[in-house]
Amino acid sequence: MSSHRHVLLYATVLAMGAVSALPFAAGSPIVDTSPPAAPALYYGIEHIEARVYSTVTDTLLQYEREGTAMFNAITPEAPQYVDAIHPFILNATTLEYVADGSGLHKIGTVESGLERTDHAQKRLLDVMSADGGIWLDYISLNPDNGEREFKRVWLYEHDGYIFGAGYFLRDSQAKDVVHRAVELYMSKGDHAFGIITPDEIITTADLYAFVVNATVPDLPAVAHGISPELVGRSAAAAISGTSDRPFDDVVYDLRQDGGTWVEYIYRNPDTYTDQLKRTWLYLHDNLVFASGYYLPDSRIQTLVESTILLYESAGEDAFGMITPEDPTHLLHPHLFVLNASTLETLAHGAFPYRVGTVDTYLARADIPLSEVMDRLSTDGHAFVKYLSENPATRTNQLTRVYLSVYDGLIFGAGYYFPDSRVVSLADEAIQVYKSHRDTVFESITAGNLTGGGLYPYVFNTTHIVAHGAFPHHVGPIPTGNRAQLPNEPGKLVPLRVPLTETIRNAYEEGIAWGQTVLVHPDTGIDHVRRAMVQAYDGFVFGSGYYLLDADVQSVVDYTIFVYESNRDNDAWMRIVTPEAPVITNDLYPFVIDAATWTRLADGVVPDRVGKPETILDTSDRSVEDVLADLEANGGTWVTYIFHNPSTGTEQLKRTYLQLQDGLVFGSGYYILDSMSQTAVYTAIMIYDQDPDDAFEQVNAVPDEANPFYSFIVDSATGTVLAQGIDADALKHSDWQAITQTLPAEDIIRELGVNPGMWVAYDFVRPGAEEENKRTWLSLHDGYIFGSGYYESNALVGVQSGE
Repeated sequence: MSSHRHVLLYATVLAMGAVSALPFAAGSPIVDTSPPAAPALYYGIEHIEARVYSTVTDTLLQYEREGTAMFNAITPEAPQYVDAIHPFILNATTLEYVADGSGLHKIGTVESGLERTDHAQKRLLDVMSADGGIWLDYISLNPDNGEREFKRVWLYEHDGYIFGAGYFLRDSQAKDVVHRAVELYMSKGDHAFGIITPDEIITTADLYAFVVNATVPDLPAVAHGISPELVGRSAAAAISGTSDRPFDDVVYDLRQDGGTWVEYIYRNPDTYTDQLKRTWLYLHDNLVFASGYYLPDSRIQTLVESTILLYESAGEDAFGMITPEDPTHLLHPHLFVLNASTLETLAHGAFPYRVGTVDTYLARADIPLSEVMDRLSTDGHAFVKYLSENPATRTNQLTRVYLSVYDGLIFGAGYYFPDSRVVSLADEAIQVYKSHRDTVFESITAGNLTGGGLYPYVFNTTHIVAHGAFPHHVGPIPTGNRAQLPNEPGKLVPLRVPLTETIRNAYEEGIAWGQTVLVHPDTGIDHVRRAMVQAYDGFVFGSGYYLLDADVQSVVDYTIFVYESNRDNDAWMRIVTPEAPVITNDLYPFVIDAATWTRLADGVVPDRVGKPETILDTSDRSVEDVLADLEANGGTWVTYIFHNPSTGTEQLKRTYLQLQDGLVFGSGYYILDSMSQTAVYTAIMIYDQDPDDAFEQVNAVPDEANPFYSFIVDSATGTVLAQGIDADALKHSDWQAITQTLPAEDIIRELGVNPGMWVAYDFVRPGAEEENKRTWLSLHDGYIFGSGYYESNALVGVQSGE
């Protein structure tokens, strides 16, 4: 086992506590029927590897006695419980399965994972012949949870066949943690609970144990590896509401087998988000010992591990395989490789232009760069969080990244928090469906799984069968490019991307993402909404978010993580607040003391720090009302008039506030900016569906001139191909005015590496005089899409409060 494998050991994992919105019946206490000590010994990593080796040896002996007749004997017709260690036999020439202890489903298929290891097939056979066998690591599908995971196998070549058996690393790591907790209890008795439970809450990316009392129906915790506050809380309540099967079935498996896996939704303590979690439960001496890992974290760890395996096999040629020629076809949007010494980007799965540049994102992580490098040096791996562009949304979002150092390189992969939140909500709906099929759709539509501004929904091929926010959406799915959907009772809004297409993609691919434009229920204006659906059992389960809302919450979440990681000497305040005023188009954070209602940190104007907070002076909500809302719900939205640093004008702003440790963390976006960006995004989405339709819609000139019109320019020729206003009403085009301010080549170069840019220029307002205009530009498929607003639009919004 190469040294870096030892540092790829532990994923971020479970806590317990919150009771699900769905009721459950915990059933009777669990009775311990397992032998008192021996089974625990089988779950240590060293014991698992001994069992793997023994399984291969036993299979070889059986082959020597019975020949190929034993292939059928060890291959059951029905799939077997995959958590056991099953033998398999491959044809050494073709790598096809000829026998498999988990069932018939693999017979005749090729073990492609072996083709992607650091051992070429001939070398693999030579090593096995010379050494009498080999331990090998590769990525394989874990049939117990449907995830591709890191697998470790022992292989032995004999008589033209490869005999093997193995285990999935993260599953075995969870069992190993439980195994060590049981051994500690066997040696220390109840004193082990105090050793397992820390004195105060700790944050860790390692697996940890928790222990519950199995003689009480709700399974109260008696020990918890990261949080003493959870001791005494009900594990049954935490697990049962969103587990993948009825809780009584979990109890039954524990009684029958002594151990079982369960998957459910719980809050990842390192991300503050609810995620799908896989946990091993083991019954011993009327106690349940448990440990587990979160699937989103495991997936990016697997992506990093597979990339390291690819590098071991292909060397530096792997960098070209990781970096796509066409970044619009993204397989791994946040996968990269850096030089560990210089932080030069050597490969990137989404942004080829970053190759050869020095990475700047690690320096903006929630922990200092020096600490990141120390963790990599000491542990070999680390989780970090920073703001990074999501190529699917073309905006900056909070990103969770797993890093592993190997051979002088840093391999990294990550996921975006907003995407993860909606995936987890869809996962939760599927989990509840598995164990509450008769009532789940009614429960979803009643709003029982709705929270944090997000909600799930469920479709079949023809109907919306459940909707967590708008019950009136339940019914036939609107069809066609100009389909309409009831945004509220009696009001229809157009769907820019047909639902049927996204649903069809989900049935074909298993999961699909789509983006459309809907009227935001809080602002009353168009917003881009990103949604996902995943297929399960003939239905598609989904959820979504409004882009700008998610981007603002990403800034707030990131600021909270910076605060959590840099509390010493209030270093977080200096990280958030610049030394001098900053003019920026980016979303920026600020922090308020909830007790004194004064600003403690500001992302653009340091002089605001220490002064009374003014954001609610122009809002229709009082400080007392907002604080009460924050105390009750943790977060809230407010709208008010505030200075836009990028325009120098006062504008209407929508801000998200979140309460943490007596501090109010906030960030927001300006309504007029959002209208311009949404108009551009809308035109791009229509173009992707039907280019002719996009040009036609943008070119449509209303009877009364609309100052918020859009336009499309051919970037190669500078020709204006479409604009939503009569050319006679203008002296010249927006593009002509823009390029008189900035050279066209500079604009195109900037748009080639960024999702968009703001430009300011003087231009004629339809039916009025020339004034300053602010416009958002975005380059897509060789065309520049633009939309903007005039300075007088901002004044009207401030005067009207709309």
